[in-house]
Amino acid sequence: MTDAEQQEVINKSINLLGLQGQVDQFHEEVGELLTAINHYKRGRNTIEDLIVEIVDVNMMLKALRAAYMIKDEDYDKINIQQWDKFKNQIDKIEI
Repeated sequence: MTDAEQQEVINKSINLLGLQGQVDQFHEEVGELLTAINHYKRGRNTIEDLIVEIVDVNMMLKALRAAYMIKDEDYDKINIQQWDKFKNQIDKIEI
C-alpha cells in the first residue's frame, strides 16, 4: 500500500471514528503491544506476533498525527531533538 493509500485509510478512519475514537484505538493497540511483549518474553508467542502489534501501534501513531493535524516539519523538528536527547543519555552511560 502506498503512502497516499495509507493516508486515505487514515482520513477515512478519522472521519468515521473522530478524534476520541482514534485515541481509544491507540490505547487498545498499545495495550495489545504491552501484552505481546510480555507473552514474547515468556515464550507464549512468536516474533511475528510481536511485529504485528508493533506495526499496529505505528499505524495508530500515524493516525494520531493526522487526527491532531501535526505538521511534518513540526514532528520532524521534535523527532530530531528527541533522538539527540536519547543519544546524549546513552552516551553518558558508563559500562
